[in-house]
Amino acid sequence: MRLHQININHTITITAAKTLAQILVSAQRLKNPVQVKVVSPTTEHLVSLD
Repeated sequence: MRLHQININHTITITAAKTLAQILVSAQRLKNPVQVKVVSPTTEHLVSLD
């Protein structure tokens, strides 16, 4: 499984992190399964997309 990371400057919810992860996967035409770590100043969300 491949891991990608998105760094952002604002705190977001897990729902927003999942949406960002789906956009990344779609825009870069990545093959599933993939994990995307969304890192903000106060939290980290690890999203797995199958």
